[in-house]
Amino acid sequence: MRSVDAMEALAAEDRRGAYIWHLDGLGGLFGEEGDRLRGTVERLVAEGALGRVADGLYYNRLSRSVGLDTLYDFARALRPDGLSYESFESAASQWGIISQVPWRLTFATQGSGGEYRTPLGTVEFTHTGRDDDEILRNTSEWPDGRGRIASYALTLDDLLRHHRSVDLIDWEEVDGALGVERHLR
Repeated sequence: MRSVDAMEALAAEDRRGAYIWHLDGLGGLFGEEGDRLRGTVERLVAEGALGRVADGLYYNRLSRSVGLDTLYDFARALRPDGLSYESFESAASQWGIISQVPWRLTFATQGSGGEYRTPLGTVEFTHTGRDDDEILRNTSEWPDGRGRIASYALTLDDLLRHHRSVDLIDWEEVDGALGVERHLR
């Protein structure tokens, strides 16, 4: 497909709110498959119209949807099946459990763990053995629809269970949030 035609198709999808695709989705959009599709995608990546998120996953770099929540959109596209939720350092930072702002989005997933270095930041998945009921009881949906986030208590429990960033936890903040009084001798 000619680049100009492919870019018109990408722009039309962008107007509908779609800007992330797996390779087969691009094949359907462009009406191509096999070597021809791979050639079109490689050319669009080289021209800067498409960006590669991970193996077989691409995004429209020129999309008006690219913004602050794009990394969350990448995470959903990387793990479209199964239940996952934001936790560990990125949720701990948002809850004030740690004061540092992480350079990655961290998720607990029922699937396998993995780390994806995307053009817009790193997305990390860590396996959890929690079942659907426990996850749904202890997480909530972000109001803007970017996915689920662990509750304060679940975030803290995930950090402690996985021994992650325990040295960064602000225990005074945690004690205050949980209503705990510690008496040091």
